[in-house]
Amino acid sequence: MKKGEITKNLLQRLDWLLGFSAVIAVFCLIFLYSSKSIFDLDIWLHLKTGEFIFKNKLIPANDIFSFTLAGKPWVDHEWVFQLLSYFAFARFGADGLIYLEMFGIVAVFLILLFAGRRLTGAYLETAVLVFIAVTASQSRFNIRPDVFSMLFFCSYLYLLEFHANRKIIWLILPLQIIWVNLHGYFCLGLLVIAFYIAAELLRRKIKFLPRQWKEKGALDNSVYHRLKIILLVAILASFINPQGLRGAAYPVQVLVGIFSDKSKEVFGYIQELRPVFILKIASLKFYYLIGTLYLAALLLNIKRLRIRDILLGLFFLFFGIIARNILFFIAASFMVIAFYLGDILGKLKIGLLKQDNFKQIRYWLIRCVLAFLFLRFVSLEINSQLKVAYFDFATQEFVSPFFGLEKSRYPLAAVDFILNNNIPSRMFNDFNSGAYLIGKGYPLRQVFIDGRSELYSPEFFSQYQKAEKGDSASIEGIIKKYDLEAVLLTTALRKIQPIAGYFYKSPEWKLVFFDDKGILFLKNVAGTQELIKKYKINLNKYKVPPVDLKKLGLRQIYPDPYISRAFLFEVLGKDNLVIQEAKEALRILPNCWQAYYLLGRVYLRQGLYRQAWESLRQAGLFSQNNQEVLVELKKAKEGAQKKKE
Repeated sequence: MKKGEITKNLLQRLDWLLGFSAVIAVFCLIFLYSSKSIFDLDIWLHLKTGEFIFKNKLIPANDIFSFTLAGKPWVDHEWVFQLLSYFAFARFGADGLIYLEMFGIVAVFLILLFAGRRLTGAYLETAVLVFIAVTASQSRFNIRPDVFSMLFFCSYLYLLEFHANRKIIWLILPLQIIWVNLHGYFCLGLLVIAFYIAAELLRRKIKFLPRQWKEKGALDNSVYHRLKIILLVAILASFINPQGLRGAAYPVQVLVGIFSDKSKEVFGYIQELRPVFILKIASLKFYYLIGTLYLAALLLNIKRLRIRDILLGLFFLFFGIIARNILFFIAASFMVIAFYLGDILGKLKIGLLKQDNFKQIRYWLIRCVLAFLFLRFVSLEINSQLKVAYFDFATQEFVSPFFGLEKSRYPLAAVDFILNNNIPSRMFNDFNSGAYLIGKGYPLRQVFIDGRSELYSPEFFSQYQKAEKGDSASIEGIIKKYDLEAVLLTTALRKIQPIAGYFYKSPEWKLVFFDDKGILFLKNVAGTQELIKKYKINLNKYKVPPVDLKKLGLRQIYPDPYISRAFLFEVLGKDNLVIQEAKEALRILPNCWQAYYLLGRVYLRQGLYRQAWESLRQAGLFSQNNQEVLVELKKAKEGAQKKKE
């Protein structure tokens, strides 16, 4: 054998080894991304529902968790997920939920890996595509039922792409029965089948389509008719749920709500139904990248497209734009990109065989270098993830971001205070605290509101939103209607609504608990006076807790608790405490733009325009010209000019 032939064979084997290693590295990254601490707000509602179903052997058909909706019909379309979550949590705690999440996410990308490998015939290209898909979707890595909807969605795509002409395609039917009882996105499975059928119908009926469009992805008569039967039976299978027609019609109800002016306030609270372009997350650029690759694949292969690739990709692109859940477009576009990339690679390899050994060696050498660079890039990302640590300001120690519970997301101490002190059950709580309060407090207490947005009427939400914004008439109307004696508000998301200021300033209500995650007020009535006497807080005596900077070292740690409390004190009108919290935040992180922003707002209110302008300038520099900062900066400049005049 010639030296050139030996070198080429060695490079081919090295290419395979590096490509396979890249796949392993990407999946190590997936394990890391999917093992982050639990931070989902709704998981506590799911856990408590799963517990209720298991202990009572009953799937609730009416609301059991709130005193504002008690008995209202409720379609619990996620009961299978809730049972699985409850079993995992009961056996392994928070880590059990992460194991469940990890299983779903890894299974999703294994399906995409197998599909990509079959379509491209290469590990390296598949690894790169999987990496882009993983990075684009990592913001959705959480223990939520939509992760398992993604698993079913990918399973349907895989079966239809590779096994539409085999008996295994009938596996869709039992999958559909499970899916309809697991998550409301079961309708997307029906849509995928319908798009395959619609594409075949268009191919057969439209005469003026290019010849290659008619040939590419064509289904024979037996497969075409089989898919129509499968779609019909899958639709019927969707009625196999505890509430039959109501359960099957749930996605239609949500869809109508999204486009209804009357219900837009309600559905605006559902995070998954918010437009993707309003997100401010680093991984979004990879979502745009995979979208660009999808459109490029269509344009570069315009003469020989499969009609179903157009229907599937464009629909889920639109779905990703109007709704926050971007996972489904990522999966659909992945399959399309891999298919056309496989065509290109196949032609490239055929052409390569006609070249001399030197050109073939050069081709395989370039591939090996690229594979090595990609492998190094992924390895560096893995290393950076392993070095991440969060600072727990309560214990003043660094903690791992992997496994367990992300405590900063939940009002842990506030809810413990409520349960340990038998706080009155007729309690107002905000939207973000409802699920956690259900998880910890039911059946001893019910909530005012929780994350089941579709269950609450537009009128209820309208009044709730006005109350959040501090409208006294709405707040007083809610107090009177529901005979409220306690109020829980969360501050974990940094900004707290002006409603907190109403209760703090009202002589009828007394502050009895607060920290950087929650605040609790009690109404001064006969049944609460002992608690008020025991726990009433005088903020004039409050002292900002200092941080031992030696424990922080040279790490840049964001001072979340201090910023959360500063926003709270601003709402309560305690400017002196805002200044103290903001200054301690700057001691911790000298480039903390929100601390400068808060200082600037205080100085503005005090008429100290020079100090306000200087602080807001710093906020603008460190926040890269945040719009809110620029508005306040303009006010400071105008105030200074008026003062000179």
